Amino acid sequence: AVGGSTPTPWGLSYGSAKAAVHHIVRSLGSDPDGLGLNRKVVGFAPVTLDTPGNREGMPDADRSTWTPLPVLAEKLVEWAEDPALVESGEIYKVVTADGQRSTMMDPMPH
Repeated sequence: AVGGSTPTPWGLSYGSAKAAVHHIVRSLGSDPDGLGLNRKVVGFAPVTLDTPGNREGMPDADRSTWTPLPVLAEKLVEWAEDPALVESGEIYKVVTADGQRSTMMDPMPH
């Protein structure tokens, strides 16, 4: 989640856990030869995923910026079918506007 790269004074353990995942992805991805042939490690950093739990926990939120799970699934399939589209060790920020019509997935700065 994006919380791994920004301050989270409201949730220190949340931010720490997310930052640890970012570190693991970048560390494993920094030595692709150590993973074996044709393997890559990538991470998604969504702002908010559209899940039943988030809908229940934030019933009044603007859901137009939430990323539907099928959007992530489609991207994973696309990258699995063409690994050249993705760089190992990158965390891809997921930003959605207007539902799933406009979802960007760009590498986050290190």
